[in-house]
Amino acid sequence: MGKAMLMIIAGLGFTFSTRLVNHQKQISEQNEIVVEQYEELAAKNLATSGMNLALSKIKRDYTWREGYSETSVSSGSFDVQVNDMDSLVRITSTGHSSGASNKVQVDVRLTTEAGRYAIYSTATVDNVIPLDEHRNVDSTLLIQDADAMPLLNLVPLIQLSVSQYQFFGDPSAIIKPYDGYPNWSFYKVGNVPNVTYIKGTLKVQGGSRIYGIFLVEKDIILYGSARVEGVLYLLNPTAKVYYDLTALGGGTPEESSVVGGVLANANVSGTGSHISVQYKPEYMELFGSIGQSKRVMQILTWKD
Repeated sequence: MGKAMLMIIAGLGFTFSTRLVNHQKQISEQNEIVVEQYEELAAKNLATSGMNLALSKIKRDYTWREGYSETSVSSGSFDVQVNDMDSLVRITSTGHSSGASNKVQVDVRLTTEAGRYAIYSTATVDNVIPLDEHRNVDSTLLIQDADAMPLLNLVPLIQLSVSQYQFFGDPSAIIKPYDGYPNWSFYKVGNVPNVTYIKGTLKVQGGSRIYGIFLVEKDIILYGSARVEGVLYLLNPTAKVYYDLTALGGGTPEESSVVGGVLANANVSGTGSHISVQYKPEYMELFGSIGQSKRVMQILTWKD
């Protein structure tokens, strides 16, 4: 009897010990999971902090590309890399906490308020498609029914048109530029763009291609297959941008009516098919910079 009792007690003790060991093991494993989750969360927070710091820095200084290397804080560290990617800037922030790391990647577009859209209108936009620089349809590059035009100082642009002998001051005149006007290039010389100021109406004949920045006070009419490599800016609220790709000849889907951008204090309308404006950041940024437009930063993507 006594021997049996001892065996029972020993068995119970062994079972209890085994359960205790298993319980302690489970607690240890759970603690490890909690620690890992904490470190992963800390790394994510560090990556986000690094990103916010970088965005704040680049918003103040658009030329900043240095990034941050092994910046230490109380719970770990973060690294930030800033790289130019075509017309975008890619910012990558990596947070480190003990053995965990987490990455945040953001693409931003740095431009001017006047140069951030393919089509900007204070009225309606009808039958004209906005395309990005890679010819993909992008509705974010279209603004219509805007309350006001972007603030712009036209004086430097008008001065350029005068110095280039491309100022047409007769309000009743209808200007019909020749094919290749003015020199088969968006640029006059170096990085200085062609600028044409027209107080009257601009008509681009079918099959013609013109280049530069066009400041127009009245109507702009682009006939069939007419092409503009540059920026169309309409000042007069009673004017309209009127695309007619069926009147003389026809358009092709491979080419846009305008490569650059359109800003209109007026309606923007199209008649026919394949009517598009392809955004070109190079032209729009230069236009906004010369016009001293306010600098803006657009966050395009945010990936954790």
